[in-house]
Amino acid sequence: MALRTFTDLADVEWQVWDVRPLYRGMANTDLEGGWLVFQSPTEKRRLRPIPPDWESCPPERLYLLSRVAPSADSIAA
Repeated sequence: MALRTFTDLADVEWQVWDVRPLYRGMANTDLEGGWLVFQSPTEKRRLRPIPPDWESCPPERLYLLSRVAPSADSIAA
């Protein structure tokens, strides 16, 4: 699991990491490839599928990815 941080335009720090399930026989096949978690002090978002360049992309791209990631509260498990 890689971990990155970036600061958004409102000067809020976010942590980003990937989650890759060990069990490949999950009922929800959308989750089998894993997802990114974006977490700030007040919010959590998840993005799937995992963009291939997320570990090396510039912080500006991480910010853009966080903006399209739905809130973790709104994702059905």
